Amino acid sequence: MSWKQYEFGKIAILSSDKFNPAISNENLPCIELEHIDQITGRLLGMTCSNNQKSIKNVFKKNQILYGKLRPYLRKYYKAEFDGVCSTEIWVIEGVKSKILNEYLFYIIQSEQFNRFANVSSGTKMPRADWNYVSEVVFKLPPIFEQKKIVKILSTWDKAIELKEKLIEEKKIQKTGLMQK
Repeated sequence: MSWKQYEFGKIAILSSDKFNPAISNENLPCIELEHIDQITGRLLGMTCSNNQKSIKNVFKKNQILYGKLRPYLRKYYKAEFDGVCSTEIWVIEGVKSKILNEYLFYIIQSEQFNRFANVSSGTKMPRADWNYVSEVVFKLPPIFEQKKIVKILSTWDKAIELKEKLIEEKKIQKTGLMQK
């Protein structure tokens, strides 16, 4: 089967679910832009929704978060739990019949996506423009091929993560040896 072309807005849904901490007693994990590492897609921390004053976006496990403020920073995260996040973060989910969320996560990390997300509005505080990005065309393989690609890329991600952990452990060992 051949790859098909789709506008981004036809394969990705931008969630509009909101959370108002002023009227909710629920305490949810809250992710702000500073909690997402640049380029790696790693979560660096989080806060609690009951500490917040402003409206937040709601996200569910496996949805993709993408920092629309200063998109050149390349802040993205695939949610491992339900929670809320800054309204400066898009909450995106793939259209199930066309794209796997895992594959969409890799598209968002691509140079191509980054280039289009950086055609933004605002100069001091540039923001990615959903109306523009949603019209950008991406080529997609069939779902069965997406599964194969995701399997390969996620295997590499796990290997990179293990190597990075090993490097961190070696740094700690070195520091300990230097102190002795």
